[in-house]
Amino acid sequence: MFSPWLFGYSKEMDAKLNGMDRVKHLAQLGMWGDEDALKKLLLENVESAKVPEIKEIQRSVITTCLNVGGKAFVAGVKMGLNCLENSAKNLMALAQFLEKDQLKTAIKPQIDKDNVLIKMSHVCKDTVNWCKKIGKENDGKFVRNLKWYAEKLADAQNGDHENLKLLDFEQMPSLKIKPIERVPSHMSLQLDYSRANKITTTAIYMQNTTLRTVNQLTMAMATLMARKYYPEKKALSSKPDGQDVCQSLNSELNELTLWMDFIEEN
Repeated sequence: MFSPWLFGYSKEMDAKLNGMDRVKHLAQLGMWGDEDALKKLLLENVESAKVPEIKEIQRSVITTCLNVGGKAFVAGVKMGLNCLENSAKNLMALAQFLEKDQLKTAIKPQIDKDNVLIKMSHVCKDTVNWCKKIGKENDGKFVRNLKWYAEKLADAQNGDHENLKLLDFEQMPSLKIKPIERVPSHMSLQLDYSRANKITTTAIYMQNTTLRTVNQLTMAMATLMARKYYPEKKALSSKPDGQDVCQSLNSELNELTLWMDFIEEN
């Protein structure tokens, strides 16, 4: 039987913590099935993520996936958010395989610095709003750093070269990713779908629209490929629960903390 005491849990500790510290503490308990922690996080009943319905493999669909994935990939690299970076890479890899295998074309993502800076600003805004929702102090160090970073992004969008240099945006990173060489197995597509569904559900909980959109499109791409290559197989499906969300939530909170530490140090 799960025992929260193994993690140093106590009602007194729960009362002392607030904001992100409290969420992180409860998520650590929730990933092991602690019902009280899941209840406090409002994760007793998790709503399933909606998957965009894509019926046909079209150039416009592939272009959208590559552009959305490309912007998110560069944003993830620049902000040190590995989950966003890896999610975007996975989306782009699936889209590029379908494009090559079915459309016989080579579409290049249409992104530039302004596109990425805007996307990074969205991530900052969503994170600030979520921090306020969970009780993070508006004048606390974490939120102050986020707002400072958002100001630098805005200045960079207006052509401030010093801030472009500060944000390490003098050069765009390469969008080359490892291609998928052969048709993925049905099991591989199911794993892609399940992972993307879990991250989507977590992104909805954290109000992270960028991460949510990337993974919803990944679910749609995996569904489209499974229907195309394995019509006789059962449709892809998964249903994340509160424990699954807590696992992803822990990873996301760790990444956010590392990102803020990096901003603080630099």
